[in-house]
Amino acid sequence: MNTEKSAISHEDISFYSHYLPSLTDGTYEIAVQMELPSVDTENYFDNTFTQNFKVSGPRFTLPPEDVHSVFPPNNSFSTYDEYLPNIVLNRRMLPWERTLGPGNSDPYPWLCLLLLTEEDLIMNSAANTPIFNTTVDNFLNSGNSLLKPSIDPSTVSPAVKASSCSYIQVKSSSFQRLAPALSDLRYLTHVRKTDVSYQAVSHTDLKDLGWFSVVCANRLPTSDSPKGTRYYAHLVSLEGYYNQLNNPNSINDQDIALISLYDWSFLSQKQSLSFVELASELAKPKAEELLLRIPQNTANKSTASEAISQGFTPFSYQLPCSGSESTFAWYRGPFTPMVAEPFPNQPPNFHFPSASSLMIYNEETGIFNQSYASAWSVGRALALADGNFSNSLLNFRRKAYGIIGRLLDQSGEASGKSAADLTERLHASVVRDEFLKQFNSNPQTLAELFSKPKPAAPNAETAGNPLDTAKELLSASPIQTLIKNELKSELQSITNWLANLQLLAGVPFDHLVPAEQMLPVESIRFFYVDQNWLNSLMDGAISVGVQCSKESKMNGVMSGIINESLAATVKSMRNKLLGKSLGMTEPDSEKEAITGILIRSELVSGWPGLVVKARSGNTTLKTLRMDRLSKNVLLCLFLDVPDQISLAEPSQGLCFGLETSKSGVPAVGLRSLNGNTGAPVTNNMNEHVFLPVQNFLRENTQNVLEIDSLAKAIGESKYLLTRLSPAQFGLEMIKSPREISFITTSSSKK
Repeated sequence: MNTEKSAISHEDISFYSHYLPSLTDGTYEIAVQMELPSVDTENYFDNTFTQNFKVSGPRFTLPPEDVHSVFPPNNSFSTYDEYLPNIVLNRRMLPWERTLGPGNSDPYPWLCLLLLTEEDLIMNSAANTPIFNTTVDNFLNSGNSLLKPSIDPSTVSPAVKASSCSYIQVKSSSFQRLAPALSDLRYLTHVRKTDVSYQAVSHTDLKDLGWFSVVCANRLPTSDSPKGTRYYAHLVSLEGYYNQLNNPNSINDQDIALISLYDWSFLSQKQSLSFVELASELAKPKAEELLLRIPQNTANKSTASEAISQGFTPFSYQLPCSGSESTFAWYRGPFTPMVAEPFPNQPPNFHFPSASSLMIYNEETGIFNQSYASAWSVGRALALADGNFSNSLLNFRRKAYGIIGRLLDQSGEASGKSAADLTERLHASVVRDEFLKQFNSNPQTLAELFSKPKPAAPNAETAGNPLDTAKELLSASPIQTLIKNELKSELQSITNWLANLQLLAGVPFDHLVPAEQMLPVESIRFFYVDQNWLNSLMDGAISVGVQCSKESKMNGVMSGIINESLAATVKSMRNKLLGKSLGMTEPDSEKEAITGILIRSELVSGWPGLVVKARSGNTTLKTLRMDRLSKNVLLCLFLDVPDQISLAEPSQGLCFGLETSKSGVPAVGLRSLNGNTGAPVTNNMNEHVFLPVQNFLRENTQNVLEIDSLAKAIGESKYLLTRLSPAQFGLEMIKSPREISFITTSSSKK
C-alpha cells in the first residue's frame, strides 16, 4: 500500500493524491524455497515450490454498492456551469487497481469521467439511449469499425467473457476534443478521508468507512439553449488506451468504444436548483408548521382539532363484538409535536401483558386511542418474525428461571447475600446437579457408595406462595447482578436486537408517519419521541413465549434486567456502526429525551452524505440514529433537545468548481497550503485572490479545462510557489461548501 501525505487534515476532511494497492489486478506467482542453516540436507530442499494466485477486481462492470454519490444528481436540472461533475466511490483504491496498459508503471488512474452530449455520441436508436449492451467476449472481438481497447482476450477468464457489459460509442472528433490528456488524469482523481459521524452510513465495511475516491470530469456543463442542455456522464474504463491518450493523433477517424461502468444524466439550464436553494425551501414554512402533525386551520378550536394539533390522526375503527358497527379511533406514532405525558401510576419495570391492556378509552368523547396498543402489536409481530431473537429470548428466560430454581432451595440463605456469594452457591448447585444426574443414570454402582438423601417435606404452614418467593428473589439487586453475569452473552444478544427496535429499526413507515400530509414533498419536520410508545413497543417484543399469568408476572420482573442493559446499548449502537470506541456513553439523566427530524427532499437523494448536526448551546448532541428510509427520506434521532440543527454538504461530495472573481469572471479562489491549511489566500488589501481560468480552456472549446496547465499555474502563483500534487489541486479546486441552520429562539423553545 502506497499513500501520499495528506494535503489538508482536520476533523472533517483530508485529501490524498492516491491510494495505491500493493498488487494491481493480474495473475502472480509465488515461489518458496526452504533451507536449514548448518544442517546437511543433501538435495532434499533443492526444489522450489510455486503457487499461482490471482488478484481481481472490477474490470468490465462495477457493483452499484461501490458508488456513493454523483454530482450533479441524476435527472436533476439546475445551473451547473461553475461545477465540474464528479462521482464518489466507496472504495479508496478502486481507481488505481488496474493500469492503462502494458509498460505503464506510472500511477495513472484507469477510470475517467466523461461528460458528453448527444452530439458527441453514437446513439443506440433501438433503445433511444447512448448505451449498448453485449457480452465481454463480443465487445473485445467483434468488428473493426470501432477502436477497441488493447486488451488481450487471453487475460480474461471464460466466466467474465460470458458476462454482460455496457459500452458507449464516442465520435472520434469528440474524443480528441473532450478526453483528458494523459497528464491531466492524475489531477482528476484523488482520495478523501472524511468524518462520517454525522452522516447516514450506507455500508458497514469499517476498513474503508470514511474513505472515498473521487473522479472528476474536465468539462463545465454550460448551456446556451433556453431549454437547457442534456448531459450524459459516464464513468469509463481507459484500460487498453494508453497509446491513444499518450498520442491523440493516433486515433485517426475511428469512433471509440469505451466500457461504461456507471452512467447518469442531468439537465444544465439557467434555472438554478442548488443545495442552498433546496435547503432554503425547507425553511420557508412558519416555525409551528415545521412540527410533525397534520396541518390545519388554527382558528378551529374543536376537540378534534386539538387532538390533531397534538399529532393524532383519525382512522376508521370497527368496534369489538359489535358486528359491522364502526366509528373512528385516534392513532399517534412515536413521533410527537410535543412532549408526551408519562403513564400515570406506573410502578417501576411494569410490563403490559397484552395490546388490549394499552387501549385508552375517552369517556367524554367515546373514542379509543389505539396508539400504544398498535405499538405493542408491532413489537410482538417484529419479534415473532425474527426466529433468532425469539429463540434467544426463550433461552434467556429458561436459563434465568433455572438459576432461580436452584437458588430457591437456598432462599433462606440467599437473602442478603452478595452477588459473589450467590455465584459461589450457584456453581456449587450446578456441580451438585451434575453429580445427581450421574447418580441417577447408574444407581446400581453409585448407590453402593452413596445414598441419596431425601428432601425434607415442605412445611405447609411456613411455605409461602412459590411465585411470590421467586419474584422477591428475582427482584433483589444481587440476584439480578448474578443473572447478568451468568447469562452475559444471551443478554447481549437480546439487548442488541431490542436496541435496534428502540431506535425504531424495522417499524413500518406508516406507523411512524401515519398521514402523508404530515411530511409533504420538500419538507423538514421536527419531533419528540414518545417514550410511552417505545415502552409499549418493547413490551410487545418481550411478550413472545409468555403464555400464562404466572409467566407474565415473572416476565415483568425479568424486563427490568433487560431494560437496565438496554439503556447503555442504545447509546452505543451508532458508535458500533461507525467502528468507534464502545466504552464511552453519556451518563443517564432524568432530563434526557429523544428528539429528531424527518427530511423528505431532493437534498437526501442528491447529497447521500448530507451532514446533519444537532447542538444545544455549544454542545453537539449525540446522534442515536441517522438512516435514509427511502431515496429521498432521511430520519435522524438525537439524545436530548437541540436548539440548533444544521444541514451541510458532505465533505466527500464537495465539488470541483469555480468561483466568481471581483471582476465577474470565472476563477479559482486560491487557498493556503501552509499554516492555516485551506484558508482563503488574501492580498494586501485583505481581499481573496482569484486565478481567472479563461486562459486554461482547451482550444476550440468553451468549457473544457486544460487541467495540467491549470494545476501548474495555480502552483506557480506568487502566493503558493509549489508544484501541486493531486491532493493539493483538489484542495484548490473545491467549491466552498454550503450550510443552513435551523435555530430555536429561547422564547419558542419548549
